[in-house]
Amino acid sequence: GTATSSNNTIEVERCLGIEAARVTIINEIVYTMTNHGMSIDARHVMLLADLMSFKGEILGITRFGLAKMKESVLMLASPGVSECIIMGIPMAIGTGMFSLLNKYPFI
Repeated sequence: GTATSSNNTIEVERCLGIEAARVTIINEIVYTMTNHGMSIDARHVMLLADLMSFKGEILGITRFGLAKMKESVLMLASPGVSECIIMGIPMAIGTGMFSLLNKYPFI
């Protein structure tokens, strides 16, 4: 027989379903990394593909995609630091840990 392949994840999801789109994500990440001379453990690639597809739709690893995830894996894996970096929100560590307070009469 003949085999057809596509690198359009959204098209694959629409025609073949979310699991086929997940496999497409895995294949594209491995292809891109290999062509750039990098190797990455297959479990990390599968974790990333699972993160992008666990809602039943393909979500990007961008601030917009993360905003659609109420309890994202990044938020659950760390106390908000990774998600804050991606979202551009000040983190509650280091210099972002305190708040400035003024006495009322001096305002």
